[in-house]
Amino acid sequence: IRNTEPFKCVYRRLAGAAGDLTVNLARLAEHAQAAGYELTGEMRIVIPVGDSSQGSTFELQLGVR
Repeated sequence: IRNTEPFKCVYRRLAGAAGDLTVNLARLAEHAQAAGYELTGEMRIVIPVGDSSQGSTFELQLGVR
């Protein structure tokens, strides 16, 4: 497990198969810019630790200002 510094971001939680990450990241970026945010170029994919019996989940995070 790695801890990183917090940063201002928009995020989207996804469940199940990762699918096409580039499509999901592009959609998140489009929605963030449409909401008036400026993208910083920072990005994280967070995979939670714990019980995965309900299926896999992960969170896409894009840095904004």
